[in-house]
This record gives sequence, C-alpha cells and structure tokens, in this order.
Amino acid sequence: MIYNSITSDIYSSTWRCEAGLEEDIEYYELRFTNQNIVEGWLKENDSTTTIKMFKADFVVDKSLLEVSNGDESFTAARIENQIVAVIDDNIMIFSKITS
Repeated sequence: MIYNSITSDIYSSTWRCEAGLEEDIEYYELRFTNQNIVEGWLKENDSTTTIKMFKADFVVDKSLLEVSNGDESFTAARIENQIVAVIDDNIMIFSKITS
C-alpha cells in the first residue's frame, strides 16, 4: 500500500536502515527534526557514537519525500511502514524506530 500522503507521524521521528549496508556500517538513520528538516546519520560497527552525514530540507508530495541540501538530493517513497530511498545508487529501506 502506498500512502496517499505522508501524515504528521513522520515529523520528529527516526527511521533506520540496517540491511544491505557496507560491511563497516551498522546502520543509517533519517532523523526528521521538524516539518522541513531531515538529518542523515550513520553508526560504524566499531564505534559507540553516531556521525551526522548531512542536514537537508525535505518536502512532501503525496507519498514522496524530496530531500535536498543544495548540490545533492534524493527522492524517497513512503510505502506502508517504511521509507524506501535510492541514495548513491543503493536502495535503502528505512523502518520507523521512534515517534
């Protein structure tokens, strides 16, 4: 099921991708800090801390998220309980971990 619109449950939430990653990465996260800002974080396997990779604006268009921080951008789709994105030629599936 593709959502007709992304509802307010995405705001102030964190979504995690743990599958299909580079071998030294434990997970990637998308942290939606407010209604138009998302941050990308990663955790390496041998680290106890997370690293912020980017801070970007996002806009919602029906079931799509358009993420852009100037020179770089990607599009993601909200499908059921997941956000599916193609980032740097990799398909990444994020599941919600916090509200």
